[in-house]
This record gives sequence, structure tokens and C-alpha cells, in this order.
Amino acid sequence: MNLPERKPNLEADLFFALNHTLRRKTLLSLLERGPLCVCHLTETLGSSQPTISRQMGILREKGLVESLRQGPWIYYDIARNLPLWAREILITLCQTSPGRMDLASRPSKTLCPDKGPFHLLFLCTQNACRSQIAFGWARALGGARV
Repeated sequence: MNLPERKPNLEADLFFALNHTLRRKTLLSLLERGPLCVCHLTETLGSSQPTISRQMGILREKGLVESLRQGPWIYYDIARNLPLWAREILITLCQTSPGRMDLASRPSKTLCPDKGPFHLLFLCTQNACRSQIAFGWARALGGARV
């Protein structure tokens, strides 16, 4: 017996996502900052990578976000086919949220508007975690300038 395909209910899916704190913050971060990879979302939202990946899977399944693979990285963004009414709800929520992330909080805007943050590349050739250690020291000492 074949079951009929479930017709997506975007209204219910959107409010289902907005009802969950982490999914709501994720949608608002993507709305404000554009395409982000999971590593950026973990840093921005202060949650673990498996937790963020799970929430992104749910949002992608509901049709609210889409993914784009660039090399080994997967970037997520608000779905291009999201209706205007849904985007307006997200924009309104973004503008009225008490703990909202302001566009001015981007490192490139707050530190040096004309130059942006310093970009460093640490490369460890022997898989001994030295690049991660160097990154940690640079982040701890340089803060958002790096």
C-alpha cells in the first residue's frame, strides 16, 4: 500500500523551528550574516558541533535552510525559495529580539571598518595539533582582531 506524499506545511515548520531557541538563533544568525558553516555557528551560538549539525539537519529537512558544499566545508543559508511572508517574520523577529545579534557586532565592522580583521593561517604538517594550539593562542591574545 502506497501512502500519499505528505504535503509540506511551511507555516507549521517555520513556527516549529522558531519555537526552539537554538534553531531560532540559528535562523536569525543566517539572516543577519549570510552563509555560515557549522564552525562559525558553533562559535557564534556557543553550542557544540554535533548539536548545531543536528539542528541544521532539521532546518534543512523542513525546507528553511539550504546547504552549499565548497571543498570540505558545507555552508548554510536561508532557503532561497522561502516565501516573502516567512522572510518578513524572520526580519521582524530579528529586529525585535532583546538579545539579538547586531550587524555591527561583526568583527570586520567593529574593529577596523576600512581593513577588517587580520587573517592568519596556521598549518601543521605532522598532524600534531600545533596549528590548533597556535589558533587558540592567537584567538586568546588577539580576540576578535584575528
